[in-house]
Amino acid sequence: MEWGLNYALAERLSHYLLLHSGSLAKGNAGLLLPATPGSGKSTLTAALMCSGYRLLSDEFGVVSLENGLVNPMVRPIALKNQSIDVIRQFDPQAVLGPEFPKTRKGKVSHVAPSSVSVGQRGAAAVPTTVLFPKYEANSNVIVEEVDPGSAFNKLALNSFNYEFLGPHSFDAVTRLVSSCRFVRMTYGRLADAIATVDELVLQDSKRLGSSPMSLPRAGLTEA
Repeated sequence: MEWGLNYALAERLSHYLLLHSGSLAKGNAGLLLPATPGSGKSTLTAALMCSGYRLLSDEFGVVSLENGLVNPMVRPIALKNQSIDVIRQFDPQAVLGPEFPKTRKGKVSHVAPSSVSVGQRGAAAVPTTVLFPKYEANSNVIVEEVDPGSAFNKLALNSFNYEFLGPHSFDAVTRLVSSCRFVRMTYGRLADAIATVDELVLQDSKRLGSSPMSLPRAGLTEA
């Protein structure tokens, strides 16, 4: 059902640039986490939501072709295998649904979006940082800048519809590359990763003059 839903959304939202990415926000500042399967994207996205970030999506970065804003697509976060217990231990207050064993990806459970994420599901965010996460057990946090050429290639490869949109996707990715900071973060402990993300987003918020009272309106619900 989840894969079918992803397919349906990818087919219907072809008037947006769709990235395979977690997406969150603090105030106006939007954070994109594009990653390949197994990188810890959904686990980190869930932990950030549990730490006060507003969930936009754990699967899609929905980028407007008109204004470059990241639009919310709020729904439960899919966790797999060890990630389920990791989030339970990280935040005992997190609401997890039933576990589904023996799927093609192993054991799966879903984390409910926070009340703030649901309540502000009509508010878009200004993308400021694109972070490529990679989990490595027992690793210290390592943050490396990603050069613009590599950033462009990574975003294009992580897009569901880059080829379909043609020059529109090129323009959208170019806008992201020219306006966002791009970093690669290797981490082994969620607390360290979140502290690092907090610092990056704090810098972004200061640069934007961000305020939770002045959130840009998403166009997704009217599309």
